[in-house]
Amino acid sequence: MNFVQPYIFWGLPLVALPVLIHLLNRLRYRSVKWAAMMFLLSATKSSIRRARLRHYMILALRTLALLFLLLALARPIAGGWLGAVAGGAPETIFLALDRSASMEAVGNTRKSTREHALELFSEGAGLLRGNVRYVLAESAGLSVQEVQGADSLAELSLCQATSSAADMPALFSKILEYAVENRCGDMELWVASDMQASNWRLTSPEWQSLKERYGALPQDVRIRVLSLAPPMSENIVVDLTDSRRTSRASGDVLLVTARLERNMPGASVVLPVTLAVEDVGEQEDVEVEGASTWLMKSVPIASDDKAAGWGSIEIPADGNAMDNKCYYTYGGQASELSLLVADAGDAARILSIASAPDPKGMNQACLRSSPASLGEVEWSQLAMLVWQDASAGSGEALIEGFCRQGGTVVIFPPGRKSASILGLEWGDVETASGDTHFSVVSWESMEGPLARTGDGKDLPVASMSVKKRQGLGQVNEDLFRLRTYASYRDGRPFLQGAGLGRGHVYICTTLPSKGWSDLARGTVLVPVMQRLLARGAVRLGGAENGSVGMAWKASGAANWTSITGEGKDPSRDAGVYQIDGKLVALNVPAAEHDLELVQEDQLRRALDGLELEFVDSNVGEGRKNTASEIWPLFVFLMGMSLLGEALMLSGDRLIERKEVPDDQ
Repeated sequence: MNFVQPYIFWGLPLVALPVLIHLLNRLRYRSVKWAAMMFLLSATKSSIRRARLRHYMILALRTLALLFLLLALARPIAGGWLGAVAGGAPETIFLALDRSASMEAVGNTRKSTREHALELFSEGAGLLRGNVRYVLAESAGLSVQEVQGADSLAELSLCQATSSAADMPALFSKILEYAVENRCGDMELWVASDMQASNWRLTSPEWQSLKERYGALPQDVRIRVLSLAPPMSENIVVDLTDSRRTSRASGDVLLVTARLERNMPGASVVLPVTLAVEDVGEQEDVEVEGASTWLMKSVPIASDDKAAGWGSIEIPADGNAMDNKCYYTYGGQASELSLLVADAGDAARILSIASAPDPKGMNQACLRSSPASLGEVEWSQLAMLVWQDASAGSGEALIEGFCRQGGTVVIFPPGRKSASILGLEWGDVETASGDTHFSVVSWESMEGPLARTGDGKDLPVASMSVKKRQGLGQVNEDLFRLRTYASYRDGRPFLQGAGLGRGHVYICTTLPSKGWSDLARGTVLVPVMQRLLARGAVRLGGAENGSVGMAWKASGAANWTSITGEGKDPSRDAGVYQIDGKLVALNVPAAEHDLELVQEDQLRRALDGLELEFVDSNVGEGRKNTASEIWPLFVFLMGMSLLGEALMLSGDRLIERKEVPDDQ
C-alpha cells in the first residue's frame, strides 16, 4: 500500500493521546486501605473486572479512531497504476509513449487510448514529491527529450496522433542511449502502450541484447508497463491492396483493390464508401459481410493523360478514425522491364516467357544477362530481377541496391547445393519417392503473390505437382526476415518473401521445368510473375504506395511536399506526398490492423532479470481501474470506532442507573 500524503504520519504520536490521558487521570487518585470496605470489594470484584475491561475497550476504540483518521488523511492507495507509481520518486522518469495508429482507438470515455495514457502519466506524476526529472520518449520519431513535467504532455506536438507503427525495441534502445549519455541516476520507465504484438516484436533477438544492456547499468532501473487494453468498440479498417493503371481495348483503366476488415464480425452491414480520384469523389453503398470484404473498383482514365495521379478511399468514422481513410497513387504507362540471370535450359525459357508473355500488347520485355555483366545493366530502368544462377558474382551490392530502391527480386533454386545472392545458401535437392509428389496445401489467398484474382477466384495452387524441391540452408537474418506465403504438406516453404528497403525479395523452392514441377503450366506461374513485375514497376511510373514510417523520412524529408494537407510528415502522417516529381501515397502500416496482443507472461520472459511491474488499465472504464485511493474505507472504520465507543459509554451509564437505589 502507498500513500499520496505520507507526511501525515508525522502525526502518528497523536494516536497515543487517549492512553496518555488515561494514565494522567490515574495519577489524580490515591488508594487508601479501609478495613470496612474490603468486604465490599471482595463482593464486587467480578463487576470491577467487567468495568475495567469496558474501559480498556473504550480506550482502544478511541486510539483506533485517531489511527484511522491519520490513515485517511494520508490518502492510501492500493494497486492499480497510481498504486504502482506512488511509492517513491526516482531521479529520472522516462515517459515512453506508444504513438502508433492503433492507440487512436476510442473507448466508452470517448477519449483515445493515447489521450488516456497521457492523463495517467499526469496523474502518476502528480503523486510524486521531490525534484524529479521527466524525459519524454515517443515511438513515431524515436525522439527522446527532457520536458518540464507531465501536466502539459497533451499540448506537445510529440504526443499527438500519428498513422505510424511503433518499434518498441528501438524505443527502449533510444532510452538506454539517452540514459548513458546524460548519466541518469536511479530511473524508472513508464511505458504506455496498447500492447499490440506487431509493435513489441518480442521474438526479436534485440530484446536479449536490451535486457543485458539494461542489466549492466550501475543505477537502479524499474520498468512500469501501463497496459492499455484496446476498447471493445466496433471498428472497420480500410486497407489498400493495390492500385495501378492498365491498358484495355476500350482505353486506360485505373484498378483499385482494397479490403474492409471488421474487428467484431457479425451481421452484414451496408457501408457508404467514397472512392475519390484526385479531389473528385463518388459514394457507393457496399455490403460488408463477415470479418473481411474485398472492394474492387475500375475507373476509366483518359488515354492521352499519361501523368501520375492519386486518390483516396474513405468510410464513416467509427472506433478508430485513423484507419477510416487510405490513399493511393497510380503512375503513367511505362515499359515493364525484367532481367533474367539463369542457367541455360527449359527453366530459363519459361521464366522469360512468364515475365513478358505479351511484349508488344503489354509493353513488357525480359532481358538476359550473366552475373559478370551486371555492372553494365541500366538498373534504373528495371522493374524485376529473376535469378536462377548458382553463382553470386560481383554484383551483390548492385542487386541489394536495386531492391532497396523499390525493385523486385525473384529467386529460383539453382538445382545444386551452393551459395546464391543476398546472403542466401541453398540446401540439398529433395526428390519425391516413386509416384508421389510434394503437394502445396496452404497459401495466403487474401494477399501477396498468390492472392485471389479480381473476380474472387483462387489460383490453382493446390493442383500443382512438385517432384523436386530445394530449400534454403541459410538466410542472412540481419538483412531480412522471410515470411512464408505458401507451404507444402510437411510444412516446408514453397514460396517465401521479405521486404528489403522499399523493394521485396521472393524465393520459390522449385523450378518450372520438366522433372521438377508442372509450375510451367502457366496457371500459377504467369499470374505470380506478373504481380511481382507490377510491384517492381511501381517505382518506374512516377507513383508509389507505401506505409508511414521512418524509412521515408530517412530518404530526404526536407524534399517532401504534402499534397493532402499542410504540416504533414511522411514518418508519421498518412497522405499523398511529392518528392522529386514522384507521387507517394503513405497509409497506416498493415501490421497496425493485427489484433494480437502481448500478454504479461510473454513480456516478463522477454525482460527476465529486470524489475518489471505490469499494470492493466481498461481504457473504456476510465479512472475506475487506475485511481484506487481507499481513504473512504478508513473514514468508515473511524466512524465505526467512534460508534462503538459511544455504545459502550451509554452502556456504562445504564449500569450506573441500575446500581443506584430508588430512594436516592
